[in-house]
Amino acid sequence: MSVREVKPPGLAAMIGGLVRFGLSGFGGVNAQARHMFVEREAWLDDTEFAEMMSLGQVLPGPNMMNLVAILGDRWHGLIGAVLGVAALIVPPVALALVLFMSIIPIERNSHVLSAERMIIGVAVGLMVATGLRMIDGFRARALLRAVLIAFVTILLVLDVRLALPLVVLSSLSLGFFLEVLLPDGVR
Repeated sequence: MSVREVKPPGLAAMIGGLVRFGLSGFGGVNAQARHMFVEREAWLDDTEFAEMMSLGQVLPGPNMMNLVAILGDRWHGLIGAVLGVAALIVPPVALALVLFMSIIPIERNSHVLSAERMIIGVAVGLMVATGLRMIDGFRARALLRAVLIAFVTILLVLDVRLALPLVVLSSLSLGFFLEVLLPDGVR
């Protein structure tokens, strides 16, 4: 993995990048987030991205909007947070509304339904591929912690059928416990 210099974007560059980013990911942009923020734009390094994405996932609300609000605020204050979130969601929502209005006459068409199913498969594949690419930057102990937490979380949801707030609380507690038990050695 090569080390690149990361540079926070100017306000116009951030807005332009987020408009392109938002328009590129119908159904969510989480799968493309690392590529955009770390590889293409070099606004964050892998560690910063993982930390900011984790924070965005823990906060209430959509993960990517949380991430963009945090980064916009970090780079350009309140105006950066507001304009960043707007740049991420307004263009794709407007386009989705136009497409929705145009697809109403053909929504029950078998070809449209087949395309919809294929898009879902592609989205799942992108999420898995992003996860696998992120693994490359983690140390063995961090990876072990992540796998253990994922396994326990899946077990709590699918087998124990624990309520979501209890799953989040349990997984966070396990994460803190494992961080103490299996530290990376990097502080």
